[in-house]
Amino acid sequence: MLAAARGLAAASYRVACAASSRPAAALWSRACHEQLLLPDLCSGVTEFESTLEDVLEAGDYQITIPGTDAALLVVSERRSRLERLTMLGLPSAETVDATLDKLALLQSAAAVGVETPDSLVCQTPDEALAAAGELGLPVVVKARSSVTREGYRVVPHRSVVVGDEGSLVAAVGEADVPCIVQRLEAEPRLLSLAGVATDEGLLALAASRYLRTWPVRAGAAAFSETVAPPAGLVDAAGALLEQLGWRGIFELEFIETHEGRALLIDLNPRVYGSLALAVAAGVNLPAIWCDYLLRERQAGALVTARAGVRYRWEDADARNLVHYLRGGRLRAAAAVARPRRNVTHAFGRLDDPAPLAARALTPLARRLRRRRRPAVVASLSTPGSRDSG
Repeated sequence: MLAAARGLAAASYRVACAASSRPAAALWSRACHEQLLLPDLCSGVTEFESTLEDVLEAGDYQITIPGTDAALLVVSERRSRLERLTMLGLPSAETVDATLDKLALLQSAAAVGVETPDSLVCQTPDEALAAAGELGLPVVVKARSSVTREGYRVVPHRSVVVGDEGSLVAAVGEADVPCIVQRLEAEPRLLSLAGVATDEGLLALAASRYLRTWPVRAGAAAFSETVAPPAGLVDAAGALLEQLGWRGIFELEFIETHEGRALLIDLNPRVYGSLALAVAAGVNLPAIWCDYLLRERQAGALVTARAGVRYRWEDADARNLVHYLRGGRLRAAAAVARPRRNVTHAFGRLDDPAPLAARALTPLARRLRRRRRPAVVASLSTPGSRDSG
């Protein structure tokens, strides 16, 4: 959301940023003209919905852009009340549900001929163990959906890499069934294809390769670089998004095999973690989408990102550096530490320094909040999941 706010402000939009806590980096950006606090969706959906509606009633916000899967799910469910106050630009509720459903993604990919890693849908831990025996450990365990509505709460689910049967059974229990057990490619090379999809087709596209991720084995982009889109993949992405019916900002993630195949592994139907790279490479996806919604941009020739622009997620790459040093991989550590030209950063900018400071202070703020809670609550809390949006 920080990258989205900066991109919109650069295009002369006035931006209000909402978060559930004040240390959120976007709230401290010069691009943020108004700071809004909303209740945490993981604690209570009803409070979030009513507060958001009150905020929209009191202000004049032309467009609202959800920044997480949880927010997308709830805003989509609440659209009948919200759309009288703001423009959402969302496709149907059924389409939103399908884009958050990883099984539906596999089925849609198969329908249009987009390859995916070998995957098996499992209803029980025993089926997951049998799947791992067929695919070979390690495997990736994915919940059917990245978020689920459980009463008055939204529960996020992570994809995890497991290397033994005990971890697999535990991961299946946390993911909730049915889940997907997917083959983990050896030394995967990750490719991101992001853009804006409309009724008239794709308006903009940014392709990038992940040179490093965090976590190392299966994480988000810690260091990446824009590239020319591989031949045929743009048409395949357009066909997939049309099959799903998605409209708006998106990111598709692929694994590139050593045989030259591109295997689809995920879809982010929203702003995403490395969005700053697309904006820096000349494709301001949030501004392009808002311009389109406001009828200030017509569909035309596809706008693509410049190749050779780099992106660094600062604290993730710092973790990579420590990881490689501890493992004695000095050459890999040197590659992380080496200064590079033409790099945009997730948080740090000379003309907008406060978000990086807020990011650095976030762990301290979390520790202070935990200390203020009663001991019994702290003992029952569980670690939060990673969110790239």
